[in-house]
Amino acid sequence: MKKQWKVIVLGVVAVLIVGGGIWAYHWYLALRCFANLCMISQAISMYCMDHGDALPARMSELKDYTKPGIFVCPSSGS
Repeated sequence: MKKQWKVIVLGVVAVLIVGGGIWAYHWYLALRCFANLCMISQAISMYCMDHGDALPARMSELKDYTKPGIFVCPSSGS
C-alpha cells in the first residue's frame, strides 16, 4: 500500500513539474513576442526621424533598423 502512495505522489509531482515547464515556455514565447513588438515600434520611430516623419510604405523598409527575424512569430518555430 505504501508503494502505491509513493507512485501516486511522484506522478502528481511529475505532472506539476511538466505543466509548470510548459507554462513557463509559453510565457517565454509571449515575452519574446512583446520584445519584438517593442523593437518594431522603436524601428518605426527611428525610421520616422530619419525620413521627415514619414511612415514606411512597407515593413521591408525597416530592415536597416531591425535585426533579422524580428517579423517572425516566436511560437512558429522558425
